[in-house]
Formats: sequence, C-alpha cells, structure tokens
Amino acid sequence: MASNNNGHKIEHDRKRLCPRKWSPYRDRIKKFDDKFKFHLDRYKYATRYEDINFEVHRAKCLQILVELDKVISDDKWIFGYKLNKLDISILPFIRQFRIADTKWFDSQIEIKKVKRLLNNFLLSKLFIDIMHNYEVWNAKSKTAYFPFT
Repeated sequence: MASNNNGHKIEHDRKRLCPRKWSPYRDRIKKFDDKFKFHLDRYKYATRYEDINFEVHRAKCLQILVELDKVISDDKWIFGYKLNKLDISILPFIRQFRIADTKWFDSQIEIKKVKRLLNNFLLSKLFIDIMHNYEVWNAKSKTAYFPFT
C-alpha cells in the first residue's frame, strides 16, 4: 500500500474521506482508482508498456462501465439530480477513457447512461469553469492570471 507525503497510508485517507456510511461511494471510487485506472493506463498508453494488448484493457474498462451503467439513475447524475462525491471522483477517469478513442466510445450502446452522465459533466458549469482553455503561451502573449475569471 502506498503512502502519501505525510507517511499516512493512502487507504487510511480514503476511508477517512469516505466514511462507512458512504460505502457505495467508497467501493465504487476504489474500483475506479484501482482497477479502472490500471486498465485505462494500459489502454490509453499501451506503447509505454511491454506486451500489452490495448483491446484487452479497453474491454476491462468497458466491463466496469457496463456495471456502472446498471446503477445510474434516470436523472442527471448517478444517484439523482444532485452532483455528488462519486460523480466528481469517477467522471474524470471516464472522460479520459472516452478521449482515447472518441468514435469507439460513442458507438458503445451498452453504456447509454454512462455517456449521458459524461455529457452532463462536460456541459456543467463546474467542468467548464475548471477546464478553461488558455492559448498556448509565447513571448508575445498577453499576461494571463490564474484562475481565469
């Protein structure tokens, strides 16, 4: 188990941030932090690894998304109309998975709710405010201050 800069076990921090009463969140977040991320890296960055079949890792990620699709509400977010810790924790991973092959991702019919959820996230004020695109800097660029307001 890895440690953070303070020497605390990361698992301990995860449990502190996701108390037992939030077990459905914690378990799903852990699955994305561990399994999904493992396969996402080997799918998206297959050339960085030896003897990797990216399609195997893509299929593992898809399997996790199919499981998630079964529990997503018919509302805007995973558990209803309110954005929650689970949405915020896993949607960036799903976004990265889609970016690896947008056309393939968008063609997957078994994850309709996941795609709707991701679209809600990408169109949200929260995401738009956080992911502001800045022009590539060069010596003649105007001064830019962060965060963008």
